Amino acid sequence: MARNVKAWFLGDLSAHGDPAGVTYGTLIAGAIIAIELGHAYDLPKSIAIIVCAAVLYWAADAYANNVGYRYLHREPFSWSSVGRSLWFERSVARGATLPIVAIIVAGAAQRSVIRSLEVGEWMAIVQLIAYEVIVGVRIGARGLQLAYQAIAGAVLGAGILFLKSIVG
Repeated sequence: MARNVKAWFLGDLSAHGDPAGVTYGTLIAGAIIAIELGHAYDLPKSIAIIVCAAVLYWAADAYANNVGYRYLHREPFSWSSVGRSLWFERSVARGATLPIVAIIVAGAAQRSVIRSLEVGEWMAIVQLIAYEVIVGVRIGARGLQLAYQAIAGAVLGAGILFLKSIVG
């Protein structure tokens, strides 16, 4: 079971995965959570908004890539090709999953709406930093270079916090 969970969240950071997709998904989830923190009052509604926006971004990313592919290869529209694009871009959905799960768990633990959303927000920030560290370790970075990798993730995380400060 633990292996399957690890594969779901980190599989796209493997040698054959799509780290860009999980990064996009995490960043989008963090940004949506930051915006929702500005006017959240109902946790189920907030979760629904975050999930819908993340799914819409995933679908938009997959569809845009599909349109580009069909344009370059002069292929007509087909639902099966859109389905393949959604499957190929599933890492975007994976990246958004952990912050959403963190919000649900915090809510189930009787945390307030704001605290639950903050848990999800910080989960996204930690994920962004962790992705950079994982990439750094994979490329053999050590010392200062590995720290730079982590700082790059932290800068994106700071962007989420900055967005929250503008909205809230």
